[in-house]
Amino acid sequence: MNATCPKVGYVQSIIKKHAALDYTVVIVGDKKHPEVDGLLGYACAKGIIISTSDDIDKLPCVDKVCVVAQTTQDLDNYNKIVERIKQTCPDAIVFNTICSSTEQRQAEVIAMADEMDAMFIVGGKNSANTRRLADLAKKRQSSTFYIETPAEMEKINLAPYNRIGVSAGASTPN
Repeated sequence: MNATCPKVGYVQSIIKKHAALDYTVVIVGDKKHPEVDGLLGYACAKGIIISTSDDIDKLPCVDKVCVVAQTTQDLDNYNKIVERIKQTCPDAIVFNTICSSTEQRQAEVIAMADEMDAMFIVGGKNSANTRRLADLAKKRQSSTFYIETPAEMEKINLAPYNRIGVSAGASTPN
């Protein structure tokens, strides 16, 4: 049985197809994330991982470039990186492979953080998408708490906050 998320499977197929067509495949994502490592394997030694705009300087100027995203990437960050890639490689083929539920959750956290006195982001400390949600919340709401366990909440004084927003990473159990 293949337990690969269908969204990740779609990205794998894009990479496999374009690597076979001799494209350099640019994967925008976190270098040490298991999903990105797996995607890189489908690029058949034609893959490059870009994590930040600074990494674009390492991108060789080639005619055939295909760009995909780790499915849990921050959409704004992805768009900024794509914009820079297009300056270097104007004919690059770009696929927005960010999971729609990830985009929606990020948008919800941004909107909620603007309206709340504090934000709680719940999830594993090793979860890239949960960490990204916490980072997005912190940009809007300085009182953002990234918690993994109920015990961590016991250390937080809730008295100063009237309105608290709560969200969780995609991989966080209910």
